[in-house]
Amino acid sequence: GVLLLLTPAAVDLVRAWPQRTPLQRAASARRAVGTYLGAHLDSADRIVSWHPALAIWARRDWRVLPYDSLAPIVRYARAQQARVLVFTTFDPSPLRDPPRAFTVILLDAASGAGRGDIRLEQVDATPLVLVGRLAPDSARQDD
Repeated sequence: GVLLLLTPAAVDLVRAWPQRTPLQRAASARRAVGTYLGAHLDSADRIVSWHPALAIWARRDWRVLPYDSLAPIVRYARAQQARVLVFTTFDPSPLRDPPRAFTVILLDAASGAGRGDIRLEQVDATPLVLVGRLAPDSARQDD
């Protein structure tokens, strides 16, 4: 009886050890990006994302990303006094065809979100993350 209970746990442990399960890969990616953000952001910057792990690893305040289109998300982030939006291919996102698994959008006072497609001006990039600002032609305000 006990052997039947331990066998699935042992199989899961063997599979998990090399970190090959999809959840472990996503967790490792969130840790890497969170650590990257922690090294590159101002200590007062708030992060808006679906998953809190990014902010935890960055050691920054976190606000949950609303399920909406980009313009309302930008307005929400500003209302929360957040300067950083993080979208991932692991979670729901308003971005179509994101350039990397993680897309970080830095918000400033002049940035807005257009009604259609956006264009980012690249600030930095790694194989896992693209950091950008909204380009001027996509930074008009929604009414």
